[in-house]
Amino acid sequence: MRSYFDLEQNDGRIFPGEKRGTLVKYILDKFAEEELSYWQAFNVLETVKSELEDACIVKGHS
Repeated sequence: MRSYFDLEQNDGRIFPGEKRGTLVKYILDKFAEEELSYWQAFNVLETVKSELEDACIVKGHS
């Protein structure tokens, strides 16, 4: 599996690369389990991205 580097979020917290890699592997394994084509998997990810943008609340720093 590819290794992922840590990311620093806007609030200073760290999103560990190892956790990101684990989640990527989980998602890809689920796509494989469902026998999705590239196009189907891409469409699912685009839909999730859209839903995530709609669901997130952006908070300013004080």
